[in-house]
Amino acid sequence: MGLSSLTAVPPGIARRLAVATLIDWCGTGVWITTSTVLMVRVVHLHATQVGLGLTAGGLLGLAAVWPVTNATRRWPVRRVAMSVQVLRGLFFLSFLAVHSAPAYYLAAALVAIVDRPATSVNQILVSRYVPAGQRTPALAGMHIATNAGITLGALFALINAVMYGTVTVAVRGMTRTESANTLVIWQCLGLAFFHSFLLFFGWRWPSPTDAAMLFGTGFINVVGQWCWTKALHLAPAPAVTPFYYLMLVWAVVIGFFVWGEVPTISLLIGSAIVVATGLFLFLREARLQQALRPRP
Repeated sequence: MGLSSLTAVPPGIARRLAVATLIDWCGTGVWITTSTVLMVRVVHLHATQVGLGLTAGGLLGLAAVWPVTNATRRWPVRRVAMSVQVLRGLFFLSFLAVHSAPAYYLAAALVAIVDRPATSVNQILVSRYVPAGQRTPALAGMHIATNAGITLGALFALINAVMYGTVTVAVRGMTRTESANTLVIWQCLGLAFFHSFLLFFGWRWPSPTDAAMLFGTGFINVVGQWCWTKALHLAPAPAVTPFYYLMLVWAVVIGFFVWGEVPTISLLIGSAIVVATGLFLFLREARLQQALRPRP
């Protein structure tokens, strides 16, 4: 049974809950993978410490199921569900402040006490708002979405990390023997060659305005690619990578002034979190590098 099984979930609120569960656990899969790598590679925790934190957190999560689900008797279940999801997001971010094993244990406990009861709260949502004849397929669809989401999220995080890390390390290594101009020229030639195959799917001459915008986009992209390549030559990859996320800021600014797209509040909040996270990692890495630098 795979994602195609979600089509068997009755339309309406049951299917919306299944889709929401899929999206939720895709993000959770990305977080689990990246946070584990962060703890082991950046914070330098041992695998046994990570395992101990997850085990202890799991036990605390089980203990938190009863009080959290009991809260749905005193307050509307939708309010409880929203509160749990907001707390999950905030506690996920607490991992960025982890710098030692005790701090990791605390962050893992905070996540577990809201993450584990979330499944029970979702089941209560189904019992309250889904018609009786659709509850079983709704719960089955949410279960499938949970397993598929966490798998897809973990794979996405791993593939993205491998691909982006490989490119970054390769460019960083080639800057030792090649100039930024040479690397950018070859990158542009490679992109032009592979993108030319898109012409087989249809071609239409652009208007003068569209042609000017295409030319401007290409020119700015080349300049940005050269700056990124030069930065990898002058500084280590961990110091350069966080600035990659500033593309979100430029995308919002260009979208507003060129296309007239007004960013939503949720988009601004999400972008601010991503940019702040990147800058936090940059400052953290700078402090670690300074601490490891031998003193005269």
